[in-house]
Amino acid sequence: MEVGVYKDGTITLYGNHVDRPTLAKRLRKEEQADKGRAIVLKSKDGATRSQLADLREFLVLNKIPNVTIVTTLNAAADEGESEDNFIARPVYSR
Repeated sequence: MEVGVYKDGTITLYGNHVDRPTLAKRLRKEEQADKGRAIVLKSKDGATRSQLADLREFLVLNKIPNVTIVTTLNAAADEGESEDNFIARPVYSR
């Protein structure tokens, strides 16, 4: 399940804008993410790793343990030159 995170703080689920509390609620209810389904936070339009990490922490605190962050691989991709240079880095919960 992919969640888009944008530079301006916008979050999307299924291409629709959602706020953090609604995202957590829907991921638990509709996607059973609280039971271990993988959630991928993907940087869109220049979202920073810290924005992704903050959202990941919020989701983990809301009982969604299996969240992976996908960021751009290099600075050129951060400048919007290429979205093909993404790398997934699993982040494990305690």
